[in-house]
Amino acid sequence: PEAAKPEAAKPEAAKPEAAKPEAAKPEAAKPKLQPSSQPVPVPQTAAPKAPPASAVSSQQAGQKQ
Repeated sequence: PEAAKPEAAKPEAAKPEAAKPEAAKPEAAKPKLQPSSQPVPVPQTAAPKAPPASAVSSQQAGQKQ
C-alpha cells in the first residue's frame, strides 16, 4: 500500500511547506530582518569589521570633547 500511496508514506514530501514552515515564511523565522522592526538591522555588520582600538578611542575622545 505504501507503493500505491507514496504521499501517504511521505506526507512531508507531499507538503514541504508543512514540514518546513520556516522555509515557507522566512520573514516569520527571521523577524530581525524585517525593516518594520528595525529601520537599520545591523549597521555594524555592514561596516568592514570593527575598527582598530586606536580608531575607536579617537572617536570616543571626539565625542567627549
